[in-house]
Amino acid sequence: GLALMGRALVQGTWGLQGGQAQGGDRLARNTAEAMQSGVRQAAAGLIERTLRETARRLGCNPRLLLTGGDADSIAAQLEMAYELRPDLVLEGLLVLTRREA
Repeated sequence: GLALMGRALVQGTWGLQGGQAQGGDRLARNTAEAMQSGVRQAAAGLIERTLRETARRLGCNPRLLLTGGDADSIAAQLEMAYELRPDLVLEGLLVLTRREA
């Protein structure tokens, strides 16, 4: 997740300290905000690039579903269509239980 990416950045960079970011803007006003913004943008960029490549290879436009604890934070950085599905895992479990009933 994003927290792990941020900790890896702090631990792997000499002299860099983490901190609490105050804003969620793309343009940071301090080091802590820049680190958190960079982590969110890196995740969003990976998602967008992967989706574009998938669309190119498959010749279709796959639907992007976001789930998990960081979904809201990443969604704010995306420049493409997405659907937030915070309970996707539970929805899947429900489908499985209905199949077995």
